Amino acid sequence: MIDAECRVYLLPNAIGKGRLTIFREACTKFSLEFITPFNIDNIECIIAEDTLDTNVIIEKILHLDPSNLHIPQIVSTRWLSESLRAQKLLPRESFIRSIVSETPMTSNEDNIVHDEKILRTRFNTEQSIMPRIRSNSDSDYEDDEDINKTDEELVTLAPKEVTFAKHNWICHESSALPVDSVTNPNQAVIDKLQEMANLYRNSNDKWRAFGYQKAISTLKKCNRPATTYEELRRLPGVGSRLAEKIVEIMETGSMTKLEEYQTDADIAVMDLFGQIWGSGPAQAKRWVTLGYRTLDDLRTKAKLTHNQVIGLKYCSEFLERIPRDEVSQIESVVREAAESLRPGLLIQTCGSYRRGKATCGDCDILITHRDGVSHEHLLFPLVDKLKASNFLIDDLVYTDKQDEKSESGFSKAHFRYFGVCRLPGENRLARRIDIIIVPYVEHACALLYFTGSMLFNRSMRQLADENNMYLSQHRLHVGVIRMGKNIVNEGRLVATPTEESIFQYLKLPFRPPSERDY
Repeated sequence: MIDAECRVYLLPNAIGKGRLTIFREACTKFSLEFITPFNIDNIECIIAEDTLDTNVIIEKILHLDPSNLHIPQIVSTRWLSESLRAQKLLPRESFIRSIVSETPMTSNEDNIVHDEKILRTRFNTEQSIMPRIRSNSDSDYEDDEDINKTDEELVTLAPKEVTFAKHNWICHESSALPVDSVTNPNQAVIDKLQEMANLYRNSNDKWRAFGYQKAISTLKKCNRPATTYEELRRLPGVGSRLAEKIVEIMETGSMTKLEEYQTDADIAVMDLFGQIWGSGPAQAKRWVTLGYRTLDDLRTKAKLTHNQVIGLKYCSEFLERIPRDEVSQIESVVREAAESLRPGLLIQTCGSYRRGKATCGDCDILITHRDGVSHEHLLFPLVDKLKASNFLIDDLVYTDKQDEKSESGFSKAHFRYFGVCRLPGENRLARRIDIIIVPYVEHACALLYFTGSMLFNRSMRQLADENNMYLSQHRLHVGVIRMGKNIVNEGRLVATPTEESIFQYLKLPFRPPSERDY
């Protein structure tokens, strides 16, 4: 059945502005009558994103009674995507999502479920430890579930020397692992969770990706295998839904959701496109919606930005990890060129290199000068010199303009070059390089930020926010006043001569770079 002139409501939630525009144009192209605002009496189907749970759509977004027998059909946005690829409107039957009405639990039933979960505390090899009642949450990431757990409850699986900070702040803990990854009894689970986190990240689901990374960080510290659902739930960063998935991996060696994602053609292509420098998950999703399926499609059909052209040109080389000794050689080339222009510079390679990793994704080189002025107007001459030696072979981002100014007039004066370099010699690969030049007064905050890891930095910024501070790669303010998430008074700028001083302001034990590798 072809649904010409079908009356549809396009649910905007989780779709994004770009795809929403494309889908609206598709409705017009295929003679679908686009109804807005939502009116249950005037539409035949609701077109919704697959990432949204059906019950969430019905009850929380549209505020409908799930027992209503006249709820319109809910159809996946894939109906429009596949129709655009086919250049004709496809029958919608295969894209209809089932609507399952569930009877709400009474308070007695809630108590029974709660008691049932408490009783199931031992692992039985003859009986599944998957909970019989699933969480009502639609997310694997449950951010504040660990807030009220005591330290004793959180270290069930971890060795005695591992402690967890109040409110589970990652930045309070060392990332140094008591168990080697080769012998970690939970490594098989960690590997599956990491695959899922990567897929979520490349499909622009940042919160779920973050939730998985928190759980991975915790499991890496456990020196014996997790064996029960209850043990997992006592660990920081592991919510009920994620605990269920971990149990599934332990019992079956696989994870249904991961397999579904890996076999989904659209997600596989989005994962491929998302690895192109300069694209990102949102752009990758847009390309998939437009019907592009291969890198050649992008080269021949897509309208690409300069950065995307460069990212596509070196796509396979950028995906190759850079050995640590090669990063050292790249730093030496930059150091020699910079010091020939301005003696006395402080030059430090940051990122995973400074955290002690054996390989790196790119090279982040931070430059400053103690006199506070010699760093100025250095970027252009340095880049010109590195280009003249054929070390820099392509540009991505190239600016010596100040980022912006705060309300107090404090300049965010980072000068940046993002580009592509290649060491001399045969069989050398093109590598991503970032050169960031900062004033000495901002050096400590910049060094902390560009060293990472992302999770460690995010934790420090959140801790600062909670203590009426503001921390960025530029500066630290205390006495900040916020209204919601908006800063209404910037408070007082404090001196941060070293990384250690930042930790002291936040009342954190200092963590060297090797202990920030979350």
